[in-house]
Amino acid sequence: MLQEIEGDLNRISKMIPMKELVQVVGTWTNGLVMQLTSYPPDIMIEKWIYDGYPELNLSTPIPGKANKQALKGISKNVKMVTPSKIYNSSNIMNYAFLIYWAVT
Repeated sequence: MLQEIEGDLNRISKMIPMKELVQVVGTWTNGLVMQLTSYPPDIMIEKWIYDGYPELNLSTPIPGKANKQALKGISKNVKMVTPSKIYNSSNIMNYAFLIYWAVT
């Protein structure tokens, strides 16, 4: 991953101090891994509960939470300090999760 985003890291290192950038890279990595491994089953379980047990009255089902997070993730500020490969991958997954919720 680091090799793929090396050019972006050089650009971003001019905006973010290296000490902070190291932490941010860890956050990007953990975030993408969570999106790939944890979010899909979480969304399926949440959808199953939401559809199957309406009496539970889930106040904010996943689409509401995910939509708020997704909107933060597409801001110009986030885009400016995020490697395009990570930015695009994350937003594509967010879109796929929201579409899954909407059409199933």
